[in-house]
Amino acid sequence: MTDCSPTLTRRAICAAPLLGAGLAAAGMARAGGHGFETVFHFPRGESPTTRPLATPDAQGRRRLLNIVTARLAWRIPLNGQADADDAFAVYHHAFSSFTLASDGLAYGTRTRPGAGAVCRWDVPKGQSIENVARLRNDRSEGTPPGGLIEGFDGALYGTAFGGGSHEVGTIFRTTTTGDLAVLHTFDFLPGEGHSPVGSLTRGDDGNYYGVTAQGGEFDPGTLYRMTPDGAVAFLYSFGQGGANDGGLPADGMTLAPDGLFYGMTPARGKHSSGTIYSLSHDGAYRSLHDFQAEEGRLPQATLFAMPDGRLYGTCGRGGAFDLGTVFRFRPERPGRIEVLHSFSGKDCDGALPMAGLELADDGNLYSTTREGGLFGGGILFRVRP
Repeated sequence: MTDCSPTLTRRAICAAPLLGAGLAAAGMARAGGHGFETVFHFPRGESPTTRPLATPDAQGRRRLLNIVTARLAWRIPLNGQADADDAFAVYHHAFSSFTLASDGLAYGTRTRPGAGAVCRWDVPKGQSIENVARLRNDRSEGTPPGGLIEGFDGALYGTAFGGGSHEVGTIFRTTTTGDLAVLHTFDFLPGEGHSPVGSLTRGDDGNYYGVTAQGGEFDPGTLYRMTPDGAVAFLYSFGQGGANDGGLPADGMTLAPDGLFYGMTPARGKHSSGTIYSLSHDGAYRSLHDFQAEEGRLPQATLFAMPDGRLYGTCGRGGAFDLGTVFRFRPERPGRIEVLHSFSGKDCDGALPMAGLELADDGNLYSTTREGGLFGGGILFRVRP
């Protein structure tokens, strides 16, 4: 049985009643092969679902992991030794993953009933998350917003799943001072996608690439390209290969060192467990892998591409215990997935990973699970590439 007894700092013990269940460093308990380790146990009810953001510490090294959960915003060192000074309350909002901009600040979006906002977090110093620009839930900006990227021009670009003049989503741009403009409004026009998900991805050609969860020629979503001035071209409609094709994507794509975009769909495919696909800048699409249940199913997050071209990701279900997996994929071997860890939810292991992976300065990849761990509120874990 894994020894996952928490190592609590003095300040963490004092903060336990305030935070509801205590802050717990995991003592670096090994929970599986391939260098898998549990780093931190979240209190019950926190249930993280977004990708951690690695940011510089006082020495300028990307060794702080910033995560927003159901009630708290956290700054967790790579050794897992978090205490009361490393969390502050952010009640009643649903946050996207954050991105680190060139000004050294983290930007993301948050949603509450009837409204959304682009927000800013001064990490590692700030004890609050402030709004930069608001998105109205009407026929203009659109909401709920997804994640952000910093554009080629230094502005922030994002998508909204709904809203806009046709109520099926928008793409927007905002400066870091809050000057927001809608670049594209999605529609129900034949062959066009709508309801965008995830973050945009910067291409090597100066354009932006994205994903819609619905619409297209066959309805289960599209892949598209947008120029800097907002002109959108739809490159691929999911469903062209029938039921064996992927569809209903839940997150964006990543650009790998080979110059191709890679993404996943959580449904459809030959085994109805999801797919991995690639897309070229000129729109050439290829379905690369069909997940089987033992490898994982319901892959919902963006893949992470290492400099050597290997791709890493998570599946929310499937694996040995049907509670999710972490995997490695080599595009040159499209028929094979290497499972790095199957979550069990037992012996303080996590369960139900929903987020993508983040690379820190120690060379390891970090992410979270929504459930499991010592307190049932999920874990922060790492794997060695």
